[in-house]
Amino acid sequence: MARGGERDVHRDPVGADGRADTGRGVEACAAHRGRLLTAPRRPGPRRRRRRRATAARRSGVGVPFNTTILYSGLQDIPAEIHEAARLDGAGPVAAFRHVTWPLLRPVAGVVLVLGAVYTLRALDVVLVLTGGGPAGATETLATRAYELSFRQFAFGEGAAMGNVLIVLSLAFALLHLRAVRRARDT
Repeated sequence: MARGGERDVHRDPVGADGRADTGRGVEACAAHRGRLLTAPRRPGPRRRRRRRATAARRSGVGVPFNTTILYSGLQDIPAEIHEAARLDGAGPVAAFRHVTWPLLRPVAGVVLVLGAVYTLRALDVVLVLTGGGPAGATETLATRAYELSFRQFAFGEGAAMGNVLIVLSLAFALLHLRAVRRARDT
């Protein structure tokens, strides 16, 4: 107890009635009672495995879409350009490096931006597979926004997290547009 009958929340996170002090949070109460490790933990092999499984599942969702976009970009490259490169003596690797890839770069940029935006807002895959994982191992900004809004009913904080997602998606899109304009100008 502090002077004047007030409780010192920094030393006693548990109130007289045995409940956690809401100013310090449940984590402080559990740590005080020895149920929570206070030292930060490195991700263990199980946590890394969960992240990899979530990333693999996310990749499986996006691969057909990305393949379709890249294939349409490949079909857009005229066959005459590849034939001219072959006549000039370019092998398959040189033809890809100096002909195909420069012409496919804008399409690949679109695929990367769409993939980044989709990954930022990926909610369904993470919720279905892990629910954010134990101790937030696979939690993303989207799952955090969902948690805040619909489980903790902190709608303002959840909306703010959603706005952060929108700003990050916009930043990726603007970086892509900037890169495309620079490539066109050169």
